[in-house]
Amino acid sequence: MKKIIILIIAMMLITPLAVQAQMSASFQLAYNIHLSEYVTVTSPDIEESSGGIGFLLKGRYELNKQMALGFETGYLPWYSFSYETAAITTGYFTFPATKSESSAYSIPLMGQFMYMLSEGDFVPRLEGALGLQIVGATASTTVGSTTTEVSSSSAYLAFGFGGGFDYNLSENLFLDVALRLTIVLSSGSSTSMLTPAAGIGMKF
Repeated sequence: MKKIIILIIAMMLITPLAVQAQMSASFQLAYNIHLSEYVTVTSPDIEESSGGIGFLLKGRYELNKQMALGFETGYLPWYSFSYETAAITTGYFTFPATKSESSAYSIPLMGQFMYMLSEGDFVPRLEGALGLQIVGATASTTVGSTTTEVSSSSAYLAFGFGGGFDYNLSENLFLDVALRLTIVLSSGSSTSMLTPAAGIGMKF
C-alpha cells in the first residue's frame, strides 16, 4: 500500500513539471449514497439514515486537450442512526432514559485520471480514481445525564470509476458535474458508495 501511495504522490508532483499543464480547482457539493447496509432496522424506534450531503475539493492538471490528472479530498457521510428509550419505573426501581447514537464518514485522498471525450464549452469525460479513504466513526450512549462517547478512524485503499462533464461559464469559470462509484477495500471485505456531485471550478 505504501508503494501505491508514493506512486500517486510522485505522479502529482512530476506532472506539472514535465508539461505546461493548465491547472484548475473546483468545489462540489456531493450526495453520498452508501450502498452497503451497516444497520439493520428491527424496531420502529430506530431513526436511521444512509449517506448524506458532503463536499469535495478537487485539483486538476491538464496534460493535453484529452487527458488530465487530478487529486481530491473532502468529507462524505456514510450513515447515522439513533435509538431512544423512555424512563421506566417498575415497583421500587426506576430505569433512567437512554439514548444511543452512531455515525460514520469518510475523507477521500484520491488521485484521478480523466479522459476528455470532446472539446468546446461542453466537455464530457470518463474518470478513474485510486487512493485512500480515511473512514471514521463515532458512537455515544447517554444514560440519564451521563454520556459516554468513543471514536476511531482508519485508512483503507479505495478505487473508483465514473464520468462527468465540464461546462464553461466564462473564460476562467466552469460547471463541474460528476458521478462516481467508489469501492473501499478492507481485510476480507469491501464496501461501495455512489456519489453524484456538482459545483463550480476555476482555471488558473
